[in-house]
Order: sequence, then C-alpha cells, then structure tokens
Amino acid sequence: MPPRYLDKKIKLIWFLPTAFAIFLLFLIVAVFLFFFERYEFLFGLDKISFLFFFLILLILVIGLPSYLWIHLEYVSFTYELAEHELIIRYGILTRHTIVIPYHRIQNINSSRSLIERLIGLATLVIETAGTNVAASEAQLPGIAKKDLLIKEIMEKVEQSKRSISQKEKLNNTQDNILNNILTELKKLNEHFEYFFGKDKKPKISTDEFKSKKVI
Repeated sequence: MPPRYLDKKIKLIWFLPTAFAIFLLFLIVAVFLFFFERYEFLFGLDKISFLFFFLILLILVIGLPSYLWIHLEYVSFTYELAEHELIIRYGILTRHTIVIPYHRIQNINSSRSLIERLIGLATLVIETAGTNVAASEAQLPGIAKKDLLIKEIMEKVEQSKRSISQKEKLNNTQDNILNNILTELKKLNEHFEYFFGKDKKPKISTDEFKSKKVI
C-alpha cells in the first residue's frame, strides 16, 4: 500500500508555539509603547504604524520560516500499512524509520488534547512487546479518523498472529512426523543389527528371531 500522510490540520497544532511566541513579542512591544509616552514616534512612524510593521516583521522573520519548516516536517512524516508490518518514516535532516511487525503490536491507545478535540484530531500510541517502555511505543499524531485506522491495524494484527499460529502448528506437525519417522528408523536399525550383526551376516535364524518377538 502507498504511504499515507497525517491530516493537514496537524500543521496548525505544530505552528501554535510559534504563533504564541509572535503574539507574546508583539504584546510586550505594544505594552511598552503605550505605557511610555515619550516614545511617540519611532523611525518616523506613529505607534500604530510601528506596531503594524513590527508585526509584519515578526511574521516574515519568525512565522514564515517556521511554517516552511513545519510543512517540510509534515511532508516527511508518513506511515504505511505494509503486508507484514507498520512502517513509520519521519525526519528532515536525519531520516528515521520505525518498522513494527504486526504480531508484536499489543495494544493501540489514543490521546486527544483540548486543541486536538477542537479540530477533530487524535494521537495514536502503539504499544509493542518489549522490556524497554520507551522503545516499545510508537506514536502517530494528526489522525482524523482514529477509530477506522485502529480497526484497520488491529485486523492486520489478528491476521498476522493467526498466520503465525498456523505456521507454528504446521511446523509442530512436521516435527512430530519427522520424529516418528526417525524413531521407526532407529527401531528398524536395531532389528537389522540384531538379526544380521554389524558384519551383515545372520547371527540367528529366522525362526529364532521370530520366537524372541523382536518384531
């Protein structure tokens, strides 16, 4: 299956810290100007005009680069429901790939912050078998239809575990058959050595062999 992208609304959540930083800087400068009357004009501009251009400067210097970086992060973050494993890829400068075999997935939880609830997103936490808690979890943020995705993944998990169970039963059956064959061959070899000896010459007659109920 082709790689899937997160919901585009996740970019809004990722951009919120930058937006808050821009708003805070703008608020600090605005309060500073309006509480100190001696700064009536700055660079030939009145306070309102200065604040307007200052806001534009903040957007161009901080907001725009931050949004472009977030967009690259969004494009680089993909997940793929392959035949036997879940593959998560992310990272811009350094690429990371997480491969989770379906049979190792133990549980899938979902968490939603207040902002995620408002815009209809959720973060999936995928728990796998492992002793290290940090290494046994993977996250998928920005999921819009979380219930459908959880159902789709868990169906593949059950299918994978069922397939592994069938293979184990088949291997056990084959092992039992081979063990039975080896046991019978050992018995035949013992009977052969008892009747012929190592030099392949009969040690006893056929009637004596039958009378001893070796076979």
